[in-house]
Amino acid sequence: MPHGGVRPFQIAPGVMGFKFDGVDDYVELPKDKSLDITDEVTFQAWFYAFSFESPEDYPALIDRGGWNRNWKVWFIKDPPKVHLVWGNGDDYDTLQSDVISANRWYYVAVVFKSASYTKLYLNNLVEEKDTNVSWIIQSDYPFTIQDPVRVMKIVIAEPAIIASAWSEDEIRENMYRSPIYRMLRGLPRSFVYVKVPFYRRRKHVQFNL
Repeated sequence: MPHGGVRPFQIAPGVMGFKFDGVDDYVELPKDKSLDITDEVTFQAWFYAFSFESPEDYPALIDRGGWNRNWKVWFIKDPPKVHLVWGNGDDYDTLQSDVISANRWYYVAVVFKSASYTKLYLNNLVEEKDTNVSWIIQSDYPFTIQDPVRVMKIVIAEPAIIASAWSEDEIRENMYRSPIYRMLRGLPRSFVYVKVPFYRRRKHVQFNL
């Protein structure tokens, strides 16, 4: 359910996202037991930040109120980074991306696999990985895209929560199949992605709008 001035935003013909005004916009996902995933989960989204200014120190990409057995994807403002936080009360861990920029498109994905690992991806490359995780989600709070107070001017597109731990190949394939990726690469909408050998690059790719 959208709140504030959030509205659908056309990124390109046939490609839609949500535009947040940085004042009071957020989208609340209805409570559903299907979101109480306690084994493995993947979150993915595209985002385009107009700036990282916010009344809070850590503006949110996706949040779930409360701190007990919970996780959140926030931003650090200075220098700008994607900031993954998960924990249980005062016992929490974090992962951070490399420095990012405003006015660029990024694809972000977070993968939890209970008692195994937590991974943070930016533009399909692993930014950081943590192997000390024994739980994922168990909360009475709803998920929100952005947050009532952790707001910023941003476009968010194709957000999804998946009840499985995607592999690096699945992360990459999902990114390459996105109409946003095709738009950024100047590919036709009818472009069909075919798997090709992948060579890891040290720096993540940054896309200009």
